[in-house]
Amino acid sequence: MHKLNFFSHNSLEVISINSQILCKNVMAKPFFKYIDNSIFEIIKTMKNKNTSFVPIINHDKTVAGIITQTDLITRILNNNINSNFPINSYITKNLIYCYPNEDISYAISKMADYHIKQILIINDNYSLAGVISIKELALNSVTNKYLNELLYELFQEQTINPIKLLTENQKKI
Repeated sequence: MHKLNFFSHNSLEVISINSQILCKNVMAKPFFKYIDNSIFEIIKTMKNKNTSFVPIINHDKTVAGIITQTDLITRILNNNINSNFPINSYITKNLIYCYPNEDISYAISKMADYHIKQILIINDNYSLAGVISIKELALNSVTNKYLNELLYELFQEQTINPIKLLTENQKKI
């Protein structure tokens, strides 16, 4: 049994939640586009899959990178998008990922640390095994329970305790 360890927002206090869940037990079946697909195919996939990112793979099935809605919007706003450019010029190559047999707490911690809503799960040969998103965490009954406990703990920590407040104020008088 592992613990999900999170640092609370306002302090270095660690909040621990017991976990025995592996990434492979939570990850969704991967969808992807190949490195030579067009930008329009990728946008169509985002629309059809209702997602804000698409993993991009090479023909040897290794992960080349990801492309996000933010990447596309930024380029469009900067008038720097051209359907003739190879997709390789648009993808993010510095990837945040986990392995299938790693504890889900590691994936959640990485998602929090890097402020991302999805994380790639890759095999040892750098091929795409799956994806974990906030949606998978919320839909999985066990991780949902742990996340709810974490939110409860964070909320309790930030809630003003009237008895504690009264006691502290009496000490000042």
